[in-house]
Amino acid sequence: MSRFTRFALVLCTVALSVFVGQSANASSQKMDADMARLLPEGAAIVAYTPSMSKLTSELSDIVKQFDQQAAGMLMFMGPQSLLSMQLKTTQKVRSDMPAAIALTPGANIGDTPEMTIIFAVNGATADNVKANSKDMKMVFLEGTDWVAMTTGAAYQPRSADQKAPSVASKMLSGILSVSIDQAMFRTKYGNALEEQFYEALSAGSSAAGSDASDQRILDLNKKIATKLVNGFDRWDMSLNLDPQTPGWTVQYTPSSPDCVLQPSSDLAVVAGHLATELPMQMAMSTDVAVDMIDVARMFVSAEGTAVEKSLSEYLDYGVEFLDQVSGGIGVSMGMSGDGMSLVQTMRVKDVAKTLSIVDGLMEFFNKANWGITSEAIPVTVGASTSRAYRLKFDLEQMKKAFPAEFKMSENASNTLAGGMMQADAQMGELLNAMQGPDGMIVRFISKDDWLAVVIGDAKLLGTARRALAMAGGSNAGVDRALTSTDGSPVMASSMDLRSVMIGMGKFLAAHPGLSKMMEEQGVGAMLAKLPASPAAMVYMSSSSSETATRFTTMLDLSGVAAFNKDMDTLMAEQMKKMEEAQKAQKAKEKQEKAGTP
Repeated sequence: MSRFTRFALVLCTVALSVFVGQSANASSQKMDADMARLLPEGAAIVAYTPSMSKLTSELSDIVKQFDQQAAGMLMFMGPQSLLSMQLKTTQKVRSDMPAAIALTPGANIGDTPEMTIIFAVNGATADNVKANSKDMKMVFLEGTDWVAMTTGAAYQPRSADQKAPSVASKMLSGILSVSIDQAMFRTKYGNALEEQFYEALSAGSSAAGSDASDQRILDLNKKIATKLVNGFDRWDMSLNLDPQTPGWTVQYTPSSPDCVLQPSSDLAVVAGHLATELPMQMAMSTDVAVDMIDVARMFVSAEGTAVEKSLSEYLDYGVEFLDQVSGGIGVSMGMSGDGMSLVQTMRVKDVAKTLSIVDGLMEFFNKANWGITSEAIPVTVGASTSRAYRLKFDLEQMKKAFPAEFKMSENASNTLAGGMMQADAQMGELLNAMQGPDGMIVRFISKDDWLAVVIGDAKLLGTARRALAMAGGSNAGVDRALTSTDGSPVMASSMDLRSVMIGMGKFLAAHPGLSKMMEEQGVGAMLAKLPASPAAMVYMSSSSSETATRFTTMLDLSGVAAFNKDMDTLMAEQMKKMEEAQKAQKAKEKQEKAGTP
């Protein structure tokens, strides 16, 4: 099975984590046994909460940190209130009890799924609990308070010894959990599911490309859709509303265990060698980086035959380099008006061999005619264990070398594959902007079997040397992220969102041509005016078991709420300035018009 399915989760996680997730130690939970008896046969998606009232209360406490009015509305229109509006009953709805919503797919992929709501009502019977809508049927589990209300056909609860659908068990723990049985969808719909995925990835683009380049991109979307459908059996998500560090988790179970991301037991050691002065810190297993390269290989065919061979050779250098890395890779990043600051640290098997691979890559750039040239800078101290190169980027030559990325049609750019390729083009523009008059300096330094890659201000060399010299050090941010793992760690990172946004603002303000629209709205200057504190920490981690990989995000609520408040203040000020400028412009135009003979 292609390794693409092991990394496609990154794309899915971005979309899915918008609305669900969970934080530390997301162990499993299952639905109450009696409640599960009301779960309809064929249910493929379940959203479950152990307590409606607790969900409403905890969510309201989080929301009020950002919007008091919205929090009040949530308390008034919480799930128990909305449920009560659907019922005719004088009995008390047990909002302190679990509740669930289940979706059962129809016979055909285009059919509206049947929805079933399962909840508890004191002393529920068919006589004292009825649905407001004639379209809803009521199902009762005799001798209990459990009730189901469904848009589908009426059904009988299963017996206590009958097995419930798989989504009723092994859910992630949290105040809200969602489970999706993708294998059931695949079995039920077959090729039609692939076609639907393809249509979604292609965003309504026509089945045939307007030219050969467009067609290659659409064909790539087809391959991605096939791998997404066949590569995963189940998705689980959960939400945790801890008052200090709320968060979310997304877990995927692949159709083949070899698609589980491989962990590393050395991530804490790698994290101890990071450049902690920079606002983003990350330690990841080499398997994650290898998978990134495997995903990139899928896109080679979409670039066209002119660069297909050289792109494959470039990716081979990446694999060869990673083969020298032991335990994992550490990355520290930040932004400023001068561009990106990056320190990458790793333990390698052989420093000399690793640097020879780097030398080969730099020579490759000069021959590839991609618009990237390299020049070796003499190293006076430690020449055998370090390197320095000056990279220069020619954006116009990049556009000629990669027309599929820089000149794709709107039809292709609206697709998933096209959008990702456009992101590569934007990265080229970013690199072009970040290089100084003398290009971008990339340095490689080492100590014993540790190697660091340094990009940015020369002062970072001292930072990198200190990071390499660390012995038994720790990294508070990454260590905090590692506490959220429930399994063997694959990746852990911490980021001060405030510092990152301030740095981005300084960079945008210094390079207005990069984002004309944003600068017209004063976004760069606005971000650069953000107060430097308090930190707004975001922690992310990934871990694997034998059968699944999960991704967790946690927020420092007080810091993120303070950041949000500061952003609201600055945005209000910016809007006021824009309104005043518009009024002044209208007044000027009116005056000029009045003075026209």
